[in-house]
Amino acid sequence: MKKQLFALCAASMLIAGCSSSGSNSVEVRARKAANLSIWKTRQEIRFAGKPFEVAVAKDKAFSFVAPKGSGFPYSPAEVEGVARAVTGCKAEFGAGILAFVGGFSKTSDLREIQSKYSGFNYWRVDLKC
Repeated sequence: MKKQLFALCAASMLIAGCSSSGSNSVEVRARKAANLSIWKTRQEIRFAGKPFEVAVAKDKAFSFVAPKGSGFPYSPAEVEGVARAVTGCKAEFGAGILAFVGGFSKTSDLREIQSKYSGFNYWRVDLKC
């Protein structure tokens, strides 16, 4: 039942996104370009013995974190730790849609979730400095 409800919600969001106006797509492209620009500033860091990449927005409002390489599990708590180690700020994992998926927690294996999406680049971590 949960899977069917999740699929229905995802399909509804997809349809709603496809029917948006042209000006919205310009905004989306601009946001994606800005995010890509931030991601290009990423640096490598080892956290808990694992390699990660992290990029921080100029205003330190958020950061993007991704594993460097594959083959190891990592959690939202580790992603927050990476952002905290680089910025010194309080970090909160941007769970987004994952917050609605049953069984998701700060210790969930994000590698398993990431592997299901071919367009994965990074996870967002909101910062409070």
